[in-house]
Amino acid sequence: MPGQLTQSIRPSGQGGDFTSLSSWESQNLNLVSLDSASYVAIEGDWSGSTDGVVTIGGWTTSPTNNVTIEVLGSARHSGVWDDTKYVLAGSRGSSGDLGQIKVSNSNFNFRGLQIDVTVNKYDAYGIENSTGGNTYDGLIIRGVPGANSWYAAFILWQGSGVINISNCLFYNFTSGANNFGYIQYVTGYDVKIYNVTVINSPYTFYKNVSGGTLELINCLSQQSANGFRNLYLSSSSDYNASDIVGNAPGSNSRTGTVTFVDSASFNFNISGSDTVVKNYGYDLYNNGRVTWNNDIVGNTRQSGSWDIGAFEYIEASIGQLTQSIRPSGQGGDFTSLSSWESQNLNLVSLNSSSYAMIDGDWSGSYDTPRIQLAGWTTDETHTITIECVGTGSRHSGIWDETKYKLQGSTGAILITSVKYVTLKGLQLEHSGDNTNQNNCIWWQYSTGSIVIDSVIVKGMTNFTGNPWLFTTDRDSGSVYIKNSLFYNYSGTGADTRGITTYASNVNFYLYNNTFFNVRKSITGNTLFTCVNNITQKSNDGFVGTFNASSDYNVSDISSDAPGANSITGTVSFFDSASYNFTIASDDTIAKNNGYDLYNNGVVNWNTDIIGNTRTSGSWDIGAFSFVFIPVTSSNTYIKNIYTNRFSSIILIS
Repeated sequence: MPGQLTQSIRPSGQGGDFTSLSSWESQNLNLVSLDSASYVAIEGDWSGSTDGVVTIGGWTTSPTNNVTIEVLGSARHSGVWDDTKYVLAGSRGSSGDLGQIKVSNSNFNFRGLQIDVTVNKYDAYGIENSTGGNTYDGLIIRGVPGANSWYAAFILWQGSGVINISNCLFYNFTSGANNFGYIQYVTGYDVKIYNVTVINSPYTFYKNVSGGTLELINCLSQQSANGFRNLYLSSSSDYNASDIVGNAPGSNSRTGTVTFVDSASFNFNISGSDTVVKNYGYDLYNNGRVTWNNDIVGNTRQSGSWDIGAFEYIEASIGQLTQSIRPSGQGGDFTSLSSWESQNLNLVSLNSSSYAMIDGDWSGSYDTPRIQLAGWTTDETHTITIECVGTGSRHSGIWDETKYKLQGSTGAILITSVKYVTLKGLQLEHSGDNTNQNNCIWWQYSTGSIVIDSVIVKGMTNFTGNPWLFTTDRDSGSVYIKNSLFYNYSGTGADTRGITTYASNVNFYLYNNTFFNVRKSITGNTLFTCVNNITQKSNDGFVGTFNASSDYNVSDISSDAPGANSITGTVSFFDSASYNFTIASDDTIAKNNGYDLYNNGVVNWNTDIIGNTRTSGSWDIGAFSFVFIPVTSSNTYIKNIYTNRFSSIILIS
């Protein structure tokens, strides 16, 4: 078993055995005589240094007495070109045979290098290989846009043997008509190119000789006039991708424009939204074709469904930015929702969601009205949640002046132009009667979604204008409203509404909400899905034609609630005169007559407005779930409130 000679290359003054690849190469060792392999670690801080061109040709090697040259640690790129990492650049002359690395020895392995072909000259190449037995993995080789012809990242110039190229990125070998990512001009080679990405080159993969074999699997060509020049390729070439129709070789290959993270900045990582190469590659490792299962930066590829190209999409773990909102003097990060909002964070760039936790003692305070959520950048995984938590800030299902509340009389109380936001456990009071469409909550984003969960909104009983409780004026997206209570939106204004929309293409999902004394509770269309909702004491509970899946609703107006299983009747509440809309024990309209959305796979929650678990198989309709409460003599508060009302509550003395 041969030994291993390990040597390091670092910039001058950092304690390496050598300061450049060319100075290391000049040893020209006979590894067979030494019965040793050679491992060269390129490491250290290269932020102020660049390595020069090198010719490798004086070494004596064998398959076991081989050489590995690898960039390690902070010296290695992370998949995107980085001038602060190890870079091999430079120029050999004016023209002809200008490889940055010229390799005429066999049994060399190159890993993790950045090679900059900065010379704009004829016959300039990143790697010029003229013998077999070599492997190239994890390299980035970039060119200069606008370069002369016969300019390439990698060329097989002469010689024969086996060549393996994997997990490499070649880009910007362009302008001249005869420029290439990979080019092979010589017979006698058995070349395997796996998971290599070539961007912005007139030809990405090119072989113009009939001898030898060239197998391309999981290779990606983009922004190319010709892409794969499919001459003399192995019939086993497959699972490739190109943006040119019919160009990528193989019956399982793909056509399309790949979605990268940021191609303008040369970040060719696969975006999570891509549909062309993500999960469409061939698992070379588990099918016994290779002994590795990583990508260009070392990420483990997904078993069974590799991505095509040098990069494997890895879903990043999303962080959560938690900040508190409390009244002044209680130690919160912010003292109002508006001061929190003014951060205008880009959550996508931060790879984080935002959780605004409203807590503390609000008994002597209320928050500033007319909040406008705008300026934040979100997406479906980097979202905003605003929630009241704890006994000092969150209501218990009944409006409570001692808890957190937003109160306003002029204009909308809360406007959100944020793409993905959830409002949970808030109280909002609309106490002004000054204009038509004096909306309480107004969603102003054309895509994304808003979730309104366990919210109480109350208005007035003497509106003369036509205020709307919730609306959106955008033409796409989704609105989810659940477990919420809305009451007292009424008066002489004939078009006073609860939930409504200006838009025609927004999907609404209303589950288990209670409306009381709202002139037009829900004004919808066929994009409104309403299940388990109560409307009582409305002029018109359900206005419009609703989605066919709407069902299990209640209205006290005959033939009003949509759905074959919906009910007409008057719900028995605990004390509606005091705005306590808890379901009474003797109710026969809403109690146990709802649809179990959770166990039927419609939603992923099974609680009511105050967190009570709903009864499996027989949900109650509306925001509240009736809960059997055994009352003990020690629980005086519960006993005094409930024993005279609920015949099913048992006093345990």
